[in-house]
Amino acid sequence: GLIGSGKILDTDKYFVLCANVIGSCYGTTGPDHINPLNGDRYGKDFPLVTIRDMVKAHELLREYLSIEQIYLLIGGSLGGQQALEWAISHPDRMQNLCILASNAKHSAWGIAFNEAQRMAIEADPTFHNNAPESGKEGLEAARAIAMLSYRTYSIYDEKQSETNPDKIDAFRAASYQRYQGNKLQQRFNAYAYMTLSKAMDSHN
Repeated sequence: GLIGSGKILDTDKYFVLCANVIGSCYGTTGPDHINPLNGDRYGKDFPLVTIRDMVKAHELLREYLSIEQIYLLIGGSLGGQQALEWAISHPDRMQNLCILASNAKHSAWGIAFNEAQRMAIEADPTFHNNAPESGKEGLEAARAIAMLSYRTYSIYDEKQSETNPDKIDAFRAASYQRYQGNKLQQRFNAYAYMTLSKAMDSHN
């Protein structure tokens, strides 16, 4: 309901540009790409990338497309960190800024959550194989950990509580965590998840 004809970001009125980030598995250069120095996939050896690096890439894209002004720069979470960094580094380019579920500096709490997720991925014995499908089970566990930071105690209580007081296994909350983990591992790459979470940690 956000982007499209007649919607809040009305594509009949505005040109909407959504660029991917360095380190992701959806475009640009990421861990699944070939390292030109040795001809192998980067995998777990993909270099550290910062939010500032991502913004520099966006700025190069803006220059290439000859866009002088951005009417609205909008981003959530990792995207919000990029939007904030870009607005600070090039304030004359942005007319409006919308930051969602993000921060000016990643907190110690956020870094700890990310590290717990990375530990889960690294504990998957396939992670060190450096293959495209490596680390999938670890990624599932990482996503389950992340879900705890996306939801609150009261939301879990409201949405995932049991109606049967005699139940002793296969709880709704447990099923929900596994569902969310499985959903992500089907569309994402464990090495990219590691790369992007580390980039979030660097944001300041």
